[in-house]
Amino acid sequence: LSLPFFSQQIGSFTWLYLKIDYKEYEKKIQKLLDNHISSDEIMKITELVNIFDKDKFEEEVSKLKTPSSRADTIASRTIAVCRQKMDEDPVFYAKFSKLLEVAIEAHKNQRISDVEYLNNVNEAMESVRNRTADDIPVKIKHLDVARAFYGITLQVLNRNPVDNLDLKDISADAAIRIDEIIQRNLVVDWFQKDDVKNNMRNQIDDYLYSVKGRYNIPISNDDIDLIIEQSLPVAKIRYNR
Repeated sequence: LSLPFFSQQIGSFTWLYLKIDYKEYEKKIQKLLDNHISSDEIMKITELVNIFDKDKFEEEVSKLKTPSSRADTIASRTIAVCRQKMDEDPVFYAKFSKLLEVAIEAHKNQRISDVEYLNNVNEAMESVRNRTADDIPVKIKHLDVARAFYGITLQVLNRNPVDNLDLKDISADAAIRIDEIIQRNLVVDWFQKDDVKNNMRNQIDDYLYSVKGRYNIPISNDDIDLIIEQSLPVAKIRYNR
């Protein structure tokens, strides 16, 4: 994101979806929303209008009287979308859910103004609407499912960074290959068939081991298993047959 506040926050926290209990995190977010966003007027709009119905949503938000009430509405509704879509691309939606949490907290603690708060949550909403992020390599920008595998892979590789290695590029290549392997093995009701899933696991495992050796990346067996076991549920959602 380009806004200074969000840029600073991206650099200041480590967000690793793969290591958290998201249900517990959801409770934390809900408590924050309940404490900070209490207006009946706001909640009525957020319950009725989806951010993807762009014209209608903007029409309803414009009826709110203050920048902070508009920002609260945008933040709460965008977080709701992140919750709903979390399984489709966990790292992407967790990232923006976290950024919105940070913005709400900053406004609550008066570290940013009402206008800054509104600008920040607006930009986050647009990124979620369009599923855009500044750090996605060009080679996978238009590969919708592979982008989810990219986020998962990069999160794991970033735990053990290596000098002079472009982990984003390596993760992008890995994501493309993971996607190819999964698509190559797809059959009807594939997620109910252990042999199909095991074939996918074994082929992805072989590929990731080859990447580990080629680039001398210090990832463990558990790291490789984590990439695989986080990727298959995403594939279940995205390639539901």
